[in-house]
Amino acid sequence: MTGMSRCASVALAVLWSAACATARAQIAQFQFETPPYVGGASGVLLTGQDGWTLPQLPAPGSVDRNVYTYAAHSLGVPSNPQGGLQCDTGVTSSSGVPSRAQHTVDFSAGDMWRMTFDCLGKYVGTLPTSDNLGSLSLQDSATSRFFQTLMSWGSNFSPPTINYTATAARYHLAYSFFTDADPTTTRFATVNGAWRDLFVDHWYRNTVEWTFGYPPRLLSISIQDLTTGGPVTTADLSNNGWYLAGGSISNRPLPTAIRTFSGGAAGNLSAFDNISISHIIPSTGACCYYGGYCTVVTALECAQYNGGVYHGDNTSCSPLPCSVFCPPSWSYGSFPASGANPGKIATGDFNADGKLDFAVTNGTSNTVTIEKGNGNGTFQPLTSYVVGSSPACVAVGNFNPTINNNTFPDIVTGSYGGDGISILFGHGDGTFDPPAAFGAGSP
Repeated sequence: MTGMSRCASVALAVLWSAACATARAQIAQFQFETPPYVGGASGVLLTGQDGWTLPQLPAPGSVDRNVYTYAAHSLGVPSNPQGGLQCDTGVTSSSGVPSRAQHTVDFSAGDMWRMTFDCLGKYVGTLPTSDNLGSLSLQDSATSRFFQTLMSWGSNFSPPTINYTATAARYHLAYSFFTDADPTTTRFATVNGAWRDLFVDHWYRNTVEWTFGYPPRLLSISIQDLTTGGPVTTADLSNNGWYLAGGSISNRPLPTAIRTFSGGAAGNLSAFDNISISHIIPSTGACCYYGGYCTVVTALECAQYNGGVYHGDNTSCSPLPCSVFCPPSWSYGSFPASGANPGKIATGDFNADGKLDFAVTNGTSNTVTIEKGNGNGTFQPLTSYVVGSSPACVAVGNFNPTINNNTFPDIVTGSYGGDGISILFGHGDGTFDPPAAFGAGSP
């Protein structure tokens, strides 16, 4: 095995790109129709139907949600123009106990996900009301990399929006997010006017895409008023820094369920229909990188692959599409001096600041140099680490999270001189442990 192919065999992290995320595999769907659901005009307990459960929470606890028929719905919920005959409806009880229903979902299939759901909010109590109106969330919200879609009357937002608790005439739809400055505090925000001042008794279709991978974050959201048949409004959140619980380097476990909810004042009502959860499967194609080598990866992975050139979705490395020389599209620049005989380069965000950094091997000085980017084409003072003799290649990834116990990017180099590899485990702040050496076959 050559030194270059040894490096190419190290898997890089899969990152989201709308251009390459073209296929989806549906994991769960909940339409609340007969069969298997049984509904009624006055509601039939959702708990116990098709795997739905009532979460057991501390006082004041939870009351059950119900499956209602749209026909003669006793709480006046109108039919969903894109729905069937029934929906999930929950009302905060007369004593102020929230309604909840929860269903297990397996999120282990991959990093990138898409959820579509229809929701409706209204008030059936005595004014004024209070927040929160309702939500759809990933669970467990106490321990996992979760997010929440929140239906709010507007009394609890910063910056403030119109507060409808006095009239219950309209509400707002917000998304939770977390920051690295405070990765355990839940914040909520509406993206723009399309998610504000929503009409009660209207059905809205929502879509959210996110990734559990590094960094775990919301990627995009969309909304459409199904009752009026209005346009679909979409917002790209992939660069907003709206992280899942735990922040950009969260090592929390994956969620295991979804939950529908209504809370706040007695009479707050939320209804849900057409909940669909899918794993996003990125498209792949041939990627040519330095020296004429080829591998099949996603378009975004290719961009991370030492300046690779992507040849399009569903292309392959046979016949070989690569030149043995650097393609003309590759550009060159000047960077701070590293060690003697600099060679191969790999990129990553080593200090979690959202700016691309890179590592370069130095064949004669037997080091790897870390150069942290400022995001404007300039770099911070470099740091070098001694690795194996004559390092020939370098790659970036999270190589042993069970030992490293985090999601920080690590660096691996392959050496010609010592027939081995060196792994530098990252701390997430741009620094690394001294290299751990492992034996390998002769290159």
